[in-house]
Amino acid sequence: MSDTEKLNQCVLIAKALWFLPPPARREFAVGLYDLGVRVHPELATQQIMVSGVPGMGAHAPQRPVSRSGRDQWALVREWAPDLADKADAATTEAQKQEILAEIRTRYSDIIAEAEQRITAEAERLGAGGGA
Repeated sequence: MSDTEKLNQCVLIAKALWFLPPPARREFAVGLYDLGVRVHPELATQQIMVSGVPGMGAHAPQRPVSRSGRDQWALVREWAPDLADKADAATTEAQKQEILAEIRTRYSDIIAEAEQRITAEAERLGAGGGA
């Protein structure tokens, strides 16, 4: 087992220990990994949603939410309630596309930054090798 795989698994285990204070998560994650605990993100039914200002880092409030499509609007509902209300009211495909276009227009800088990060991470994983 490579060190990279162990590191990745410990990070995933630490994320699953969202209810522990941040400094303790690392120690528990390594201990649980050594005991044989593994996390398979593709099988996860829930994810951790972080709210609060970015400067809070790992100390921001966190809560588990379902990975279903309905719960993924919770972040939009928190930061742009008007868009979430429009999305809830949309009934036709044309209305849904209009809302997506508004999101792309309003948050184009955030979307561009996310795309750059995804591309950089994909290149890093492709060049650096996986497990």
